[in-house]
Amino acid sequence: MAGKPQTFQNEFPYIAGNFDRYSKLTKEGKDIVNAVITKCAGKKGYPVSKVYYLLFNCSKVTKVSIKEWLDRYYVLHSNDSVPTDSNVRKFYTIIKQLSVAMMEAYNSGVKLFKTTEPGLTYLTPLQKYEMDQMYTNGKSAQEMIEALQALIDSAK
Repeated sequence: MAGKPQTFQNEFPYIAGNFDRYSKLTKEGKDIVNAVITKCAGKKGYPVSKVYYLLFNCSKVTKVSIKEWLDRYYVLHSNDSVPTDSNVRKFYTIIKQLSVAMMEAYNSGVKLFKTTEPGLTYLTPLQKYEMDQMYTNGKSAQEMIEALQALIDSAK
């Protein structure tokens, strides 16, 4: 009998803002990613860009959501292999551990991104889209500022 599907809440996308590429991490951030991949995947390893893509995009981590994001990655990178169930399980483990490691580092003051300032909140692509929609729909500056303030308050 199969157990209840496990869901892990990945908080990393909320601090990552627009830093959507592995190349935008500092050396310390890259070291954390590489250490977790090495620990979980052994000698074979996994491409850091694919791991970071999943970490950045997948806020609710389940095996189903990992499979969906791997399929999207496959579509974007046609030279990549189709994800197998084994890959999905391995990426699920890596993303869970990497999210925890990155959040611990962030909370202890490690600078993870090349251009971030400590204590500041950065918009995710979805949040930027929502702000753009507010502008397009003619919302007032005060309404947009209130929405931004709510985002800042929720990030604390």
